[in-house]
Amino acid sequence: MELIDKDKLEEQMKEESLHLFNAMYKGYSKAMKCVRLQPVVYDTDKIIERLEQMKKNGDIDPVEFPEFYDGFDMGINRAIEIIKGEIKNEIN
Repeated sequence: MELIDKDKLEEQMKEESLHLFNAMYKGYSKAMKCVRLQPVVYDTDKIIERLEQMKKNGDIDPVEFPEFYDGFDMGINRAIEIIKGEIKNEIN
């Protein structure tokens, strides 16, 4: 399964539809209606909210308890950045 951005697809299809005849436009309109009716696979806001809660629950002070600190919060922060799209094609 692949994910698409419904808003971007709709915007692109609207631009394309400016150059279509009436019969073709109706087909595009029906196709866009089908896309809009599809369920959202995930809600990024809810995912970020859950990650923030996990980070809060697993928060260990690395200065006070260095033997227990495992970098969990850094991993959560990175996951949030990726979900928000703040990391673009970064290779490590």
